[in-house]
Amino acid sequence: MVSRAPIGFTPFFKVYIRGLIVKPCTIIVYLLLTTLVCCDMADNNKTIQKVKRSHEHELLALPDVVSVCIRKRKDGNAAIIVGVARLNAETEKRIPENIEGYSVIVRLAGSIKAH
Repeated sequence: MVSRAPIGFTPFFKVYIRGLIVKPCTIIVYLLLTTLVCCDMADNNKTIQKVKRSHEHELLALPDVVSVCIRKRKDGNAAIIVGVARLNAETEKRIPENIEGYSVIVRLAGSIKAH
């Protein structure tokens, strides 16, 4: 007696995409690669919150820097705001103009005291 595969089952089936014959393993590899590329792109486009959090410690270690926060600029784009106790040319030189694509603005905040 000859065993037969169930009706509708073909061990090596073909998928037609735009008139081309594509093997299922090719589709799986394609999906995996596009997922990896999308995940990699998401890592490159860090949110401003992640950028601020990763650089906040370095900025606060600079002399006269008392705060680091995020605010929207007049043009609607978000920026990292670095508050300083007093305007100091030395400190301002060490604060970058932008960090990972986000602009950095230095503002006079004055000294901050806990009550």
